[in-house]
Amino acid sequence: MLYQGVTGKIAITLEGGSETYIAHMTNWSVDLSMGIDETAFFGGSASQEGFTEKTPGVKSWTASADGATDFDSTSGQRALIEAYSNQQLIEATFYLDEDTGLQGEAYIESLTISHAADGKAEISIGLSGNASPTMIYPD
Repeated sequence: MLYQGVTGKIAITLEGGSETYIAHMTNWSVDLSMGIDETAFFGGSASQEGFTEKTPGVKSWTASADGATDFDSTSGQRALIEAYSNQQLIEATFYLDEDTGLQGEAYIESLTISHAADGKAEISIGLSGNASPTMIYPD
C-alpha cells in the first residue's frame, strides 16, 4: 500500500496521560541508524590484505517534525514545550495512516520557533529516541 500525506499524523503521550495529536504539522521524518564498527588487522590472507572487516554496532533513532506554531491548549504543542522544559520522556507515534506507523520513547532534543515577516510562525521539533522503536503494522 502506498501512503499519502493527508493520512499522516504525529501523537505524543506524556507519562500517565492520554495520546495527544500534534496539530498543524506539515511534515515529519524518522531516522533509524546503526553504527558500523570497523576492524583493521595485521597480516591475513591475500584476499583480506588492504581491507577492513565491518560489524554492526549500536543502533539509535531520531525524529523531526515541522509545522505551523499553535500554542492553544488543545494543539499538543504546548505539551511539547512543557515536556522539553521538564526534560520529560515522551512516547511519540508517527502515523503513516490509522493502522501503520512507528512508536517509541524519546526526549525532545530541540525546539525551534521561527517567524518571518512574509509568512506564518513555524515550529521545528527534534526528538532523540530512547531504546528501540516499534513498528506498527496493519492487521
